Amino acid sequence: MILPVRPFFAGCSDTSDRWGGHMDRTDCIYLEGRENEVKNMATNSSANSAAGPGVLLKTLMLSYVVTVVLMFGLAFVLYKMKLNSSQAAWGVMLIYFLSCALGGFIAGKKMGSRRLLWGIASGLIYFAVLFILSLAVGSGLRGDMQGILTALAACLGGGAVGAFLS
Repeated sequence: MILPVRPFFAGCSDTSDRWGGHMDRTDCIYLEGRENEVKNMATNSSANSAAGPGVLLKTLMLSYVVTVVLMFGLAFVLYKMKLNSSQAAWGVMLIYFLSCALGGFIAGKKMGSRRLLWGIASGLIYFAVLFILSLAVGSGLRGDMQGILTALAACLGGGAVGAFLS
């Protein structure tokens, strides 16, 4: 079986390809006896998109477990070092960033393609759940739009960085 190097080109002959350039035998990859691998490569991307919600749910749960553990650590550090509230707020944002980075990293690894998109989606869902929970317990919109936007940036940025590193 002969497959082209360029995407979406079905034949491998000495004719012009879709982009108007000339394509000869040197542009082809010869894959004799490896048809199953080629079929698997074509179906993996559609299988990943179907597994997306499950992967995002698992990474979200892991991100929240990491958040809880890191928050206990931050509380201990705040207690021992007597840090002020602005330092505590930056610590919380750092925890959000790290948790979302871990979630984005795992989502990117599991999904394989469109890693950055899945990492950002992981961070966005993390923030959405965090925001909804904050509204539910009454500490949501207290007029602190800068804090909300900072948390959103930390979650989206963390998810993107984690996916980029995956």
